[in-house]
Amino acid sequence: MESENLVENSRVMGAYLLDRLRELIDHPNVGDIRGKGLFCGVELVADKKSKQPPSETQVGAVVDAAKAEGVLLGRTNNSLPGFNTTLYYAPALVMTREEADRMVAATQAGIEAVFGA
Repeated sequence: MESENLVENSRVMGAYLLDRLRELIDHPNVGDIRGKGLFCGVELVADKKSKQPPSETQVGAVVDAAKAEGVLLGRTNNSLPGFNTTLYYAPALVMTREEADRMVAATQAGIEAVFGA
């Protein structure tokens, strides 16, 4: 961890990933984006104003679409039925900018495939 400076990479790449994910906030089905280090979350909503959640099936479809792009995303599950609507990111400490960009692109493609542009 020390010889490869992974703690610093986590800080730098985490900030970069969070900044890139925040570019998605204008989508009508993205309610919130939050994170610390390389652990980030994108909350999906059916309605931005009321923060009504989308169906968990829709959230699963976003995850599946990202997976089809070669990117594995997590999502909350079994927390509170009907409200498991947050995508989460916990990449390896060795993540690069290119990998962060790929994660964001796959997330955006998944959201647009499920909810529209």
